[in-house]
Amino acid sequence: MKQKPWLKYLLVVLLIGSAGLLTPAIFNQFSAADSMESSVLLARRSRYDQLMRQGYAATRRRQYSRALRFFRLALGQRPGDRFARRAIANVRRYQRRVSRYRRVARRGRPRRRRGAATRGGQCIDLIPLIPTKQESCSQKNQGNGNSAEPSLFLTSAEHPTFFFYIPQIPQEEELLFELKDSSGNILHEVSFNPPEKPGIVTVSLPTNKPALELNQEYSWSILVDDDRADEDYPEGLIKRVEPTQDLTNQLKTASPLDRVALYAENGYWEDSLRTVADLRRKSPQDEEINIEWGNLLETVNLEEDIINAPLLSKR
Repeated sequence: MKQKPWLKYLLVVLLIGSAGLLTPAIFNQFSAADSMESSVLLARRSRYDQLMRQGYAATRRRQYSRALRFFRLALGQRPGDRFARRAIANVRRYQRRVSRYRRVARRGRPRRRRGAATRGGQCIDLIPLIPTKQESCSQKNQGNGNSAEPSLFLTSAEHPTFFFYIPQIPQEEELLFELKDSSGNILHEVSFNPPEKPGIVTVSLPTNKPALELNQEYSWSILVDDDRADEDYPEGLIKRVEPTQDLTNQLKTASPLDRVALYAENGYWEDSLRTVADLRRKSPQDEEINIEWGNLLETVNLEEDIINAPLLSKR
């Protein structure tokens, strides 16, 4: 065990004192030496603490290269420190997961993300949380309309969940979500009032509704009021695909957060987002879960206010 500086000097002082040799001058020398060494140790500890705080702050902002620099400097202040080493390992793991998330981001087709509804001249952006191009409804009249093919994303779920960011909308408005099969038949329809505050609303296909059939494309849409002629509303496609046996085996042994990454890198956007959202609902204060939520959404170019928006009630 490493001997503390003050204990070393105390033993010497006791030995000298027992021999009757302790004088004020000698005592002052010991006190000065102890004070100097303590000051150096306190300065080093202060610098270490500062670097660790900066590293944690950068990690929460998902600035991983910056966070690594701070944690490595902190490790230099305390070689072998287990907290700095663990922080470095965590940041490296986040970086690896971001790389895996980006694989699903590249699958998004060049389709607008935002709706272009207007009420009384007010622009209303309904934003589905899917991997596709970012665009605000203010760009509606700039030749970027609905001519592009809708975005398609995959799910393994029989009754999937859809995620939408809903901004501040007057409470008298009504939102309408529809899910249709390939023949245009409505599989699920739900209308609801906007939330009282901006946030992320989830719409799930109820278990008492017919399950999605394998390898069939379904279309979905969400809009303000049932007035399609007046709106350029968000819409897209979803397809249920059976996971491969290899992926199924990996999912069985993976941790919950590792399952998020496995789904994402294999193209199962709905499963990935739903899994991390469920974790976030259960543990809203868990920093690692919140970081992974941000990692996933950031890879599809969602803005910070959407990433940090609260998860609201399910529909």
